[in-house]
Parts: sequence; structure tokens; C-alpha cells
Amino acid sequence: MFYMCLAEYVNLHVTTELKASGQMANAVIIQRISKIVGNLLGGVSASMIGLQSTFLINSIICLAAVALFWIMAQRLKENDSYVGNRG
Repeated sequence: MFYMCLAEYVNLHVTTELKASGQMANAVIIQRISKIVGNLLGGVSASMIGLQSTFLINSIICLAAVALFWIMAQRLKENDSYVGNRG
């Protein structure tokens, strides 16, 4: 979501010639921030609760995200087919 807001900001405020450079700068910044924050939180978590527990918690979070994505995709598919059948 944050990346989309930055992309929209670049599209609105940056000249046409520099839009690609602005979008690339956003991508690089987001990637660097996520690596720093992710590694920091992972290290803190591993030192506080242990490496095995950290991986278990991260696995549960990933599985929950996949399940939520699948549920939302099914609902979207049902809504699209319902709208398509109305005529």
C-alpha cells in the first residue's frame, strides 16, 4: 500500500522525463527499508524467543497470509461470476 502511494505521488509531482527514475528510486528505497527492518526484527525475535520459535511464528504468519489471499480470491471470483451472470 505504501509503495502504491509513493508511485502515485511520483506520477503526480515528477516531470515526465524523470518518472522512471522516480519510480526506480521508490523501489530501491522500499527494498532497502524492508531488508533492514526485516533483518532487525528477525534478529531481535530470534534472540528473545529462539530461532526455532521465530521460524514457527513466521511460518504461521505466512500460512495465514496465503489462506487469507485464497479466501479473498474465491470471494472475488464469486462476485465476478455473479455480476457476469446478471446480464
